[in-house]
Amino acid sequence: CRRIDTSTTISTTNDHKENMLCIATALSKRQATAPSSIRYIHSLQTLFSKAWDQLEDVPSNHINLATVDTQGFPEARVVGIKHADRAIGTIDIHTDRTSDKVNSIASNNRAAITAWYPSQCLQIRLWTEVDMIDAEDDRADQTWKNMPYSMQLCYGSTPNPGVPIEGALAYTKEPAYDDFLILRCRVQKMDVVYLCPNRDVPEDCRAVYVRADDWTGNWLAP
Repeated sequence: CRRIDTSTTISTTNDHKENMLCIATALSKRQATAPSSIRYIHSLQTLFSKAWDQLEDVPSNHINLATVDTQGFPEARVVGIKHADRAIGTIDIHTDRTSDKVNSIASNNRAAITAWYPSQCLQIRLWTEVDMIDAEDDRADQTWKNMPYSMQLCYGSTPNPGVPIEGALAYTKEPAYDDFLILRCRVQKMDVVYLCPNRDVPEDCRAVYVRADDWTGNWLAP
C-alpha cells in the first residue's frame, strides 16, 4: 500500500479489505484514536442507526449501484441517493427511463448497493429488490414538480443514453417527464463494517441485518 489520502485511494493490492485498511491507516495519521462521535461499535442497534444516518444524508450521498445486464454480466455505476427512508427500508434513485440500467432491472430486479463513508469509517452494503415508479405514478409527478430545471435536464436526451454519437457534444438535452423514473430499492439485507482508524488498537466490527428478521442484527467477524 502506497501513501494515500482520504480523497484519493491508491493501493497496490487487489484485495478489497486491504484497500479499506489502507484508508483507515491514512485516517489514523490525522487522529490517534477514533472520536467519540463514531465510537458506536458495541451496540447492534446503534450501529444500524448510524448506518441509516449516513444513507439519509442525501445531499452528499453518492453510492455504487450494481445490477446484472440482460446478457448476465454484472455492471456497476455511481449514482446519487435522492431519498432514503429507514422506516420502510428503502433507497430512491432517479434515472432516465431509456438508460441501459432500466433494461437490466426489468430483466432482473435484484440490485446491490455499496457505500463508503470515510469520515465515519463505515462501509455499507445493501441487497435490494427494485421497483420502478414511472411517469404515470403520482409519486413521480410530485417529485418532478419539486425538481429544479437543472436537475430535470438529466432526464430527456436525444439520442438516448448509451447510443453512439459522432462527437463528444453531439446530443441535446431537454427535460422530458415521460423519461423520468424513480428506482425504489427495497432493502432486504444490510451488511455494515466499521474500520477503527486507530490501527494500533484495532476495534473493527461487522454486523448483518435482515428485513425478514425485523432488522434485529447479528455480529459477524470483520
